[in-house]
Amino acid sequence: MSFNEALIGPIGDMFGAINALFSGLALAGIIYTIYLQHEELKLQREELKLTRIELRRSAEAQEKSQLSIQEQADALTYTATLNTLSSLINSTMMQLEPSNGFYLGDTDKKIKLKNELTEYHQKLIKLKGMLEKENSEFFKE
Repeated sequence: MSFNEALIGPIGDMFGAINALFSGLALAGIIYTIYLQHEELKLQREELKLTRIELRRSAEAQEKSQLSIQEQADALTYTATLNTLSSLINSTMMQLEPSNGFYLGDTDKKIKLKNELTEYHQKLIKLKGMLEKENSEFFKE
């Protein structure tokens, strides 16, 4: 088979134009891909910015929560201490009752001691009430 050179030349030129067309389309595809990547990077930056804001808000909320828990623990410690002191004073006052054999010795000193203990007990009850009120207002917030 022999080919006519005059016939082969125009066929090659026809493929050369198609080759140039595909090269141009490939270049356009690369440019479009770069554009899409640029848009995607903008969206990722915006999402990252929103994520940082949300993390900051979350950290602030966690710090507030931690402070609240610490305040609650402190209030419970104070209340427990007051309850203990109140129980000790009640126990001591019960021992000072005449029905428990508190007759012997200097009666004036014993009456004075009982009155002082009663006064301390009333102050503790008042302080405990104030703390409980403060706790209940704290948890309403």
